Amino acid sequence: ARSARSGPGAVAAAPAIAPPAPTNGRAPCGPDRVRSTRDQLGLSQGDLGKLLGVTGVTIGRWERGVTSPPDDVGPRLEELCGLSARDLRARLA
Repeated sequence: ARSARSGPGAVAAAPAIAPPAPTNGRAPCGPDRVRSTRDQLGLSQGDLGKLLGVTGVTIGRWERGVTSPPDDVGPRLEELCGLSARDLRARLA
């Protein structure tokens, strides 16, 4: 058997592909998740932003995929989904 050649005409090894980032068993919080959660809760972008401590413009950017929400947003959305409409209104007051 011949050894691998080096120099001109040699074939380079394929670059390594990094494994996906761990999600701790949770789906990443992407644009569709932010929008579907907001729709499920019946909130405007501004109201969801107020609950998460960001602006409505930021929520819109997340929903359009212009920027990505920080890692802590997924669990915070889950927490909001567990609240009653009354509790949500109280947090917005």
